[in-house]
Amino acid sequence: MSRKKKVLIIIHLIFAFSFLSWLLMKPYVMEVVSSKSQKALYEMVMEREALFQKLPQAEQEALTKGSPKKTGTSWTHEFGKTPSFALAWIFFSLVISLLLLFHIEGAKAAVWILPLLVVGYGYFLYASPQTAPPGLFPSEQYVRETYLLEEENTSQREQLLQGWHHYVIHEWAHQTPSADPALYDQQLDEGLFAFNIARLQWIWAGKGDEVVVAGFTTPPSAFRVLTYLLWNLIFAWMINRREKNSPSVALSSPA
Repeated sequence: MSRKKKVLIIIHLIFAFSFLSWLLMKPYVMEVVSSKSQKALYEMVMEREALFQKLPQAEQEALTKGSPKKTGTSWTHEFGKTPSFALAWIFFSLVISLLLLFHIEGAKAAVWILPLLVVGYGYFLYASPQTAPPGLFPSEQYVRETYLLEEENTSQREQLLQGWHHYVIHEWAHQTPSADPALYDQQLDEGLFAFNIARLQWIWAGKGDEVVVAGFTTPPSAFRVLTYLLWNLIFAWMINRREKNSPSVALSSPA
């Protein structure tokens, strides 16, 4: 086996071990990020002292005595949520790469299993639509259809942000957005305060932080899946590519 093929196998092994390591570390990283997110959210609520004092006494005591909730997600649970094709890709990547390094017969042909697994992963990932569980955050479609205002000389991102602000004022501050900038900011502050309290109560009820969960469970884009497929196809093709024979040694003429 040429040195180029050995380097490719080692690179592929690094990819497989990196993916496996991420699955093992993911619950711990989620726990750290979730804990910091809860702490920041709690501080944002408690810093609004004027709004906090307007809350009912029972709600004030509940917030004061509240404590961060751990996700309690283990690596075994994370493996259970990982698509079967992804786990199969890790397993076969490790096994086939080792078989190739030890020159086991049939290992080269088996490499073509890897791109097939990526195809299966992509098919089952996008064949059935992903439905998000109900939560506090509204969908982008709902904000666009209900609160988005088409304004000239305003970027789409700014329009969406304004729609989000109108949503918070309408549905959490229970007010109509004012044309007065100072009053508008006050309404927005009240709406965000009520929404953040609801987020804390949602998390403390053991339902998880939607922002953190979405950040760790969002499926890869189609471009990333195509990149995975391209690498595995190149890897399989390079491994099965016939190596050029070394030049034959010239025979000495007979005496």
